[in-house]
Amino acid sequence: MHRNMRKESDGGFPCAAEWISFRQKNDAVYEFEKSFGVREDFLRAEVRIAALGFYDATVNGRRVRDTYFKPYFTDYKLFSYYETYDLADFVVCGENKLHIRLAGGYYQNEDRAEDPEYPDLSFGNKAVRFAVAVYYADGTEIFGSDADTLSRCLPTVSTLFRGDRVDFSAPSPHCFDAVCVDKQVRLLPSPGENDRICETFAPIVLYESDKKKIYDFGQNHTGGIRCKITGKRGDRVTVTYAERLKADGSLDTDTSAYPCVENGRSVLVPQRNEYVLSGGEDEIEPLFSWRCYRYICVESGERAILTDLESCFIHTAVPRAGDFGCSMPLFCEIYEKYVYTQWCNMHSGVPTDCPHREKLPYTGDGQITARSMMYCFDAESFLRKWLDDIIASAAPNGYVPNTAPNMGAGGGYFWGYAVAEIPRVLYRFTGNVAYIERAYPAVLRWVKYLGTRHTGNYILTIDDRKWALGDWLAPEPVRSSGTFFDTVCYYASVTAAAEMHFILHGTQNEDLRALARKIRAAIHRAYYHADTGTYAGDEQGETVLALYYGIPEKEDVPCVVRSVERHYNQIGKHFDTGIVLTPILLRCCRKYGMDALAYELMTQTDYPSFAYMLRDETTFPEHWSKKWIDYKFSEDDDTVVEGGGELSHCHPMFGSVTQWLYESVAGLDISALCDGTIYFRPAYTDRVNRAHASGKTPFGTAAIEYDSQNGLTVTAEIPSGLRGAFVLPHGAYRAENAETKESAVFETGEFRLPSGKWHIIWKRESL
Repeated sequence: MHRNMRKESDGGFPCAAEWISFRQKNDAVYEFEKSFGVREDFLRAEVRIAALGFYDATVNGRRVRDTYFKPYFTDYKLFSYYETYDLADFVVCGENKLHIRLAGGYYQNEDRAEDPEYPDLSFGNKAVRFAVAVYYADGTEIFGSDADTLSRCLPTVSTLFRGDRVDFSAPSPHCFDAVCVDKQVRLLPSPGENDRICETFAPIVLYESDKKKIYDFGQNHTGGIRCKITGKRGDRVTVTYAERLKADGSLDTDTSAYPCVENGRSVLVPQRNEYVLSGGEDEIEPLFSWRCYRYICVESGERAILTDLESCFIHTAVPRAGDFGCSMPLFCEIYEKYVYTQWCNMHSGVPTDCPHREKLPYTGDGQITARSMMYCFDAESFLRKWLDDIIASAAPNGYVPNTAPNMGAGGGYFWGYAVAEIPRVLYRFTGNVAYIERAYPAVLRWVKYLGTRHTGNYILTIDDRKWALGDWLAPEPVRSSGTFFDTVCYYASVTAAAEMHFILHGTQNEDLRALARKIRAAIHRAYYHADTGTYAGDEQGETVLALYYGIPEKEDVPCVVRSVERHYNQIGKHFDTGIVLTPILLRCCRKYGMDALAYELMTQTDYPSFAYMLRDETTFPEHWSKKWIDYKFSEDDDTVVEGGGELSHCHPMFGSVTQWLYESVAGLDISALCDGTIYFRPAYTDRVNRAHASGKTPFGTAAIEYDSQNGLTVTAEIPSGLRGAFVLPHGAYRAENAETKESAVFETGEFRLPSGKWHIIWKRESL
């Protein structure tokens, strides 16, 4: 049958392609087979695939693309994605066979529970839809998914949390006709790159016996192992994954165990895959679930022989686009460990909080690290896709949930603030106003929703105290006020909406401005202590929060700044903040001339500090400590989380301070590209002898490198179309363009330069 590919039904799929599934729902991997013929005079061929679940595809036994965990995860009630693959190098003249393996992924996610409120995060039975198009000069032949497609249930289970169970000894499964199913899902083309094997790690054997081996891959990472196993037919081989070892050298599985529903109750299950051997040589490879680990333990009933073992680091293919380095080893350590932690938490197109226990796209965690992502990675398309998820996840009343796509879970109003923060970050780092246009209506609805959460005094109240988080994961149990934190979030959201209106229209929205003034006045009146220059109880960053978001009256700002400095001097210049306020504290220090305080906070070595947190780690732990402390959700809530449990060792949130490394240590600030300006403002040339940083912009790479050992010398790259604003230590400077040899002398450390590569040399102290 010949037809034109333009005769489509939805999502670019022809009417001949239907949603199909296996005859009965289960958690095994389904396989679908479609034969199609190709004439000698074909011009080109392609296949388009949409799936509700994770899939891979082969044509004539060859994988059409070496990607994983596709399509991107989204809210399947609203839409899903499809991919199109060129088959020119795969098809042959005559008969060809397409095979698609389908697993549950996030769609049929039935083996994990967050808490009793969310016992089942499944959208239904997994299904697939595909169309092979073969193009000829006289038309196009379509082979679509339908009831004539063969289907089988493989002796393989690969679910999001339970992982892989493969029986290599099982007989070939029977084939059945596929079942056509009604799936009302809007389809869109995939907006970016899927997960790939981006790096591999070789093992070191730590322990070996006849039936057990423990391996160390040297780096905590996500993905799975690849190897060949030879052993007795029917022998069961288990592979257990862990981030850490116990003191006795065995695997510590508690840090990465996930909550799972068994017999109606929630239990913690270690990361473990199982394989039943065929008696020949069996090949193990990552399937449709990723693990997070540095160590594995391989156990078998009889002695099994492993060969060609390697570990595949799999994550969404977001490349590193920036670079940072300096003469301070601790700062370099923070940067490198953040990069690996963030990669570990980029899967199926969403940022996650952790890649093992929860795998949830928290709106709080993702927005906290968004600025650091934009410095370290080519992350624009990744965050653009996630912004669409955030907007789509919002409820009709404007509420933005704690995860996007919405999978329930805990958080607070600053989690929902992602609907304003993510588009602003994208706009500031790219200058693309489309992000503001896209998000503005959702931000207005969010502001309207927050306006329903007070009784007329503009101070927010919350009905469900359990998950009304203010900040989260401070070093000590929460003492800060949740209502104060939430009301500042209300104010920040309104001011963000007013800013967006001005960007879009060039005029002020007086209603939003008036509302912002009322909220600000209410916060100042309810929480400010004029005698001390502090807000609320001056606990765990409360005063910092008010200062950063502009709550103090102008005449009170100097007093409030002094109170912040006094507070951190009194607690020994250590952080007392959690995941939200730690980066805000550093940004506040930069904004209000407290760079020296920020440096002291970042270079402490005892608890709580980044040096302490990262000791013996290759990725960022979840908390300042190595064990849970007794924990409250906020000062306004009596719920206590009992301490003593194990922490995850792969959470990216505290890596948000990487932004500070770029902007303050190296001095490269590309967060104002919306104004066409790159700022070069290194704050510590008297303490850091050498530093360099680079970052990707839509105009090209921006970079800085300096050496301050024998008078300050700076090399700066300003992409064409931008200008550079320099704030250097006091003194006179001579700047020379490396290409044109144009030069200029500046009698002060503050000056501007046009695009180009510039060499800047300190001449003398200014008078």
